[in-house]
Amino acid sequence: MTGRKIRKLWTDRAFDSHAWEEYCQEHNILHEFTAPYSSAQNGLAERAIRTTMDDVCTLLRDAGLGHSFWAEAAAYSADTRNVVPSRRHPGQIPLEAFVRGTPYASDARLSSASASDSRLPSAPAPATSSPFRL
Repeated sequence: MTGRKIRKLWTDRAFDSHAWEEYCQEHNILHEFTAPYSSAQNGLAERAIRTTMDDVCTLLRDAGLGHSFWAEAAAYSADTRNVVPSRRHPGQIPLEAFVRGTPYASDARLSSASASDSRLPSAPAPATSSPFRL
């Protein structure tokens, strides 16, 4: 997506296998392990996981959906958070910081028509509809 490569990978020992070791060596990735039972060592990721799971519970409850939709709710939460401005990246959305530019620039079109102009084509229906609304 960005063309950037992973240089360092920190994991808990869940990925401590010969296959991962070979993969990291082939791709010049430094694989380090966190200390056992120390979620505080990975506080930022733990916080993001907690926030996403809180969003999932809220989305499922508000939409009246069962737990079988948790993956869709998690994807919706992550997508939404990636396009909402944050204090960590002032003046840009997290997705812009990740791709180092404006995302979806190829989809942008310039138009002199106003948003209420009836000559504007209607947006195509999404390929998959989401039961969640902002």
